[in-house]
Amino acid sequence: MVEQRTENPRVGGSIPPPGTSFLRYCSEGNVILQFLRLSWVIFMLKILNWTTGPRSAVAVLAVCASMLSCSSEAQTNPCPDGTEPYTEYRLFFGRGDADNPRVVSDEDWSKFLEDTVTVKFPDGLTVLDAYGQYTDPSGTFTKEDTKVLIILVPPDGDSASRIDRVIEEYKQRFVRSAVLRQVISTCAAF
Repeated sequence: MVEQRTENPRVGGSIPPPGTSFLRYCSEGNVILQFLRLSWVIFMLKILNWTTGPRSAVAVLAVCASMLSCSSEAQTNPCPDGTEPYTEYRLFFGRGDADNPRVVSDEDWSKFLEDTVTVKFPDGLTVLDAYGQYTDPSGTFTKEDTKVLIILVPPDGDSASRIDRVIEEYKQRFVRSAVLRQVISTCAAF
């Protein structure tokens, strides 16, 4: 099971998947929600200090501070029960098309996958055939066949450097100017 978070451009934060608790939602860094809660706390402190004195304001401040921190469990594991946090890398390798003299053949791709990618990520990966198009910096519109490589790894510092080495090897070996990289924090269970 792979869960993907989406962005909500109207709110400026992530939308929790169905069934995610409010505490888990607030722990995912929803900045606007945190700002609104902090503004409410400041407003209530001013009202309480004005009406009941500073002692009541301090008591309310302690309660509100615990509200702002949400739940420590939600902050340490933002994934639903039965899943673990992972980093998903999606790499888009342009292969060229019939009009391009620098086409990466199926044989070339298979060799690259075997001697470079699988060596660096032996635990598993997924490859999809795709078709893409883009305008390069010189203004040339390019359409080409693409391989999409999906690698799911536990979050750690080592995987990013291994991904960098895979991308650099592809660019050097096949004289490519770029490889599109997408990095997604997700939850998964196997």
